[in-house]
Amino acid sequence: MKGRFRVDYPWYWTYWFNDDAILRVQIISPAKFFTSMISLAFALVLLVLILVTLLAGTTPATLPLVIIPTFAIPLGVPILYYEYARNRLADATQEELGCRKSTLAIPWASIKNARIRNSSLRLRTETKSYKMVIRPQEANDMLVFLLGKLGDRLSVE
Repeated sequence: MKGRFRVDYPWYWTYWFNDDAILRVQIISPAKFFTSMISLAFALVLLVLILVTLLAGTTPATLPLVIIPTFAIPLGVPILYYEYARNRLADATQEELGCRKSTLAIPWASIKNARIRNSSLRLRTETKSYKMVIRPQEANDMLVFLLGKLGDRLSVE
């Protein structure tokens, strides 16, 4: 069994909750994350340039042929890669996830307190704080699971 729940911190981490510990698994490397953000920033700059061109009244006839690839590549590639990486992690076993250099096991005993507010969960240990987003369809089951593991160390706001 890989884990009872998977909770994400968008674009960077995914957390697998199981009976022994919480596994924090890196979805994409910092370099690929940075490249994705540069690509998205590039798309925004291109959007501003196109809007300035349109507002200036110089609309070339080939504008639609320029717009589609201009936004499809910088926006599509990072999103597709992210989904590919997440799906690859979803297919991995718990042992495979544990062998990755970027994986961190957070034992239940090391969690000092946890707080659920709206759809976010924040865990605190002696040395670090972890934030993640809970899917609304799993919120009740996750709350029951966390209450069983953490007891009075869990607060719900």
